[in-house]
Amino acid sequence: MEFNPLRPSRDWRLSEAFYLALHQWPFMLIFCLVGALLGLVASDLWPAVFRTRAEIYVGLNPYRAYSDSWFIARAYPQYTNVDDYKNWQMSQLSAAILTDEVIDATMADLRQEDAYWKEVDNDRLRGMLRAEWRTAGTWTLLADSRNAKRSNQAVRSWSRTVVRRVEEAVLAAEQIAEIDERMRTIIGEQTKTAVQEQDLQTSQRLLQEWLGQAGDLPADQPLSQEQRWEILYLTGRVAQFSPGWLELLEKQPGESALPEVYIDWIEQILVAIEGEAPLLAQRADFLEQQRLELQEEYDRLVKVSLGLSPNLVVKGLEKTLPEVLRSTIQLVILGAIGGLLLWVIWLLAMITWPKVKL
Repeated sequence: MEFNPLRPSRDWRLSEAFYLALHQWPFMLIFCLVGALLGLVASDLWPAVFRTRAEIYVGLNPYRAYSDSWFIARAYPQYTNVDDYKNWQMSQLSAAILTDEVIDATMADLRQEDAYWKEVDNDRLRGMLRAEWRTAGTWTLLADSRNAKRSNQAVRSWSRTVVRRVEEAVLAAEQIAEIDERMRTIIGEQTKTAVQEQDLQTSQRLLQEWLGQAGDLPADQPLSQEQRWEILYLTGRVAQFSPGWLELLEKQPGESALPEVYIDWIEQILVAIEGEAPLLAQRADFLEQQRLELQEEYDRLVKVSLGLSPNLVVKGLEKTLPEVLRSTIQLVILGAIGGLLLWVIWLLAMITWPKVKL
């Protein structure tokens, strides 16, 4: 029976076993070389990955957050402070830079630069790209590829497209704010015109009713104070600041005027109302047409704006050369380390397990 000198025996000591094991360095070298060779083979089967970085600056003016009517309309009541506004915008931007629109534009740019990209689809390009950010400030755009040239092309084109597209979105958001103010003004004018039309119709009806009852009034007695103020109120609520209306208002009867004077004056007022009604209707139609045109432009700009704030600023910064994430040397070293670990495991097995040859 032959025993392994490394296994435990009556006079066996751990220090002696390790001493003998370490003198078997040729085996250690063989394990390391085999592991390195396996790492070399793996590097051929599993090529290196390169990463290129591009930095962009993202700025946001939080003090104008609550002047952003688009934000207020969409955010209330979910967001109630400036931090929510900032986080909302950062999330919007993070999603926007990987939208189909941005990827399509990036791909079109790449295909003009290199015919290689004609064989690449959008999903594959999107899988290469990633953004690293914490908050407003410096954002890092990353592109990973097994080819250093491709990762460099991808991140350069993507960063250019992102900056260009976000600038367009911010400009659209600024125009949205302007159009929103104009629409508010027009809607206010529409409300005012609708009230004037309603007042005109009401005063016309009440004045006609008064004329129908005027024959019952004493012809030789002036109107009572209450009757006179009622007529002046009905005419005053529809009067416009035009020369014709001002001339009519100057002709209003005095307190001692008889009913026939009021009848004649009211008939002139009704003629003026009949002339004013079509003008108000035309103004209402004109205002509605303006509102519809602005609404159409507003809807178009909303799509262009990507939901971003006019207070957002994005600029391109420096770009870095590709870095190797996984190289042949790294895989060879990892293989050698793996071989060393296997040698250690083999030693432990030799020490703890008896090897008997009969």
